Amino acid sequence: TAIADLAINEDANTGALAFTVGDVETAAASLTLSAASSNLTLVPVASIVFGGSGASRTVTVTPAANQFGIANITVIVTDANAGTANEVFQLTVNAQNDVPSVTSPGNQVINEDANTGVLNVTVGDVETAAASLVLTASSSNTTLIPNGAIVLAGSGAARTVQATPVANLSGSTTITLTVTDAGTAIGTATFDITVNPVNDAPSFTVLGTQSPAAGAFGVQTVSGFVTAVNLGPNESGQAVAEYVVTEISDPNGIVSAASLSNAGNLSYTLSGSGGTATLGATLRDNGGTANGGVDTSVQVQFTFVVIATANLSVTKTNNQFVLFENGSTQYTIEVRHGGFDPAPGSLLTDSVPAGLSAFSWTCVGSGSAACPAASGSGSISALVDLPVGGVLTFVVNATVTALSGNTITNTVSIVTGTVLELDNADNSATDSDPVAADGLFLNGFE
Repeated sequence: TAIADLAINEDANTGALAFTVGDVETAAASLTLSAASSNLTLVPVASIVFGGSGASRTVTVTPAANQFGIANITVIVTDANAGTANEVFQLTVNAQNDVPSVTSPGNQVINEDANTGVLNVTVGDVETAAASLVLTASSSNTTLIPNGAIVLAGSGAARTVQATPVANLSGSTTITLTVTDAGTAIGTATFDITVNPVNDAPSFTVLGTQSPAAGAFGVQTVSGFVTAVNLGPNESGQAVAEYVVTEISDPNGIVSAASLSNAGNLSYTLSGSGGTATLGATLRDNGGTANGGVDTSVQVQFTFVVIATANLSVTKTNNQFVLFENGSTQYTIEVRHGGFDPAPGSLLTDSVPAGLSAFSWTCVGSGSAACPAASGSGSISALVDLPVGGVLTFVVNATVTALSGNTITNTVSIVTGTVLELDNADNSATDSDPVAADGLFLNGFE
């Protein structure tokens, strides 16, 4: 029977087209079928497939992929005596725009603040030349990777894609590659990018130079010494793990046991000595070091300036309550340093008072104190270097020239040079004795 002409779209087939066969002499089951095509490029003979049995037969025609045009299909039936009959129908294959293709570079895993590097992809299309295919890209998470941060390059079929996440962000996104041909057909491919979090170094600031009060010693505290803490971009969920304080320089040993609490409060111990010390502190957060992260800040340095101080004292006595005309007396002067810093260049003064003559003295030092001289005469006016714990002992001998009824007052004083005196109350001493006629007191005492 006749097979009607028909039209199909490119890359489709006719489906099974039914027809019947018959012959007077040969049973229908023994009739054989064959086919011919007028356009073998469009429809190769091998693409014509028969089915069915007996008188009821079918033919299915599948054109070559991506081909279009017209082919005359001839169905030939042959009987047992080699007799033949033909049925011809026209197959029209309508042109269709094929979808272009683009390959996926595969899923990517990178660390924060890195990029994917250049990834290779391939584009292609049946109808449109590769050079004319348009490739675009988009991100499902534009906060992490904006569309503008996806760079496409290459030419022809060989293209590249490179994605750069926003600095200091982590997370995941799906990148969709879209290729469009001249007929506006599109093809897509996707791949995922996972950005691992990487801990950024924390930072902090502190108050300026610390200048404790003169003479302060022992444990000291400064609340709010750390003035600002930045645990890293987009890392506000982290916390301070610890501060580590180290000594950089402290030649006079003025500070010890310095530490910072996680709340940023400073504690330290002063020795009482004066001088300058520089310390450094680092902050460690709890973000860890996975994927090359940094959990420790750069060192922040701070300085202590402590004024050098002294605590000098002087005493003077002759162990007498009265002096005698033309008699003699002996004063003992003792200069001590009970502070924390050496007191170099301190001025010791003991002027010869009226009523005394033949004023002479000797000096002995202890506790590493050095006398200005072993002995001398006349008034004492000398610069002395007093170490901490040092003692200078002067023994002064004099002859009484004052007459009875007078009082001899003798004062000694010590004044610090380059250091601050903490207590001036004991920096001078005075001994006053009345003068009596010789023989008034047999034992020399009141």
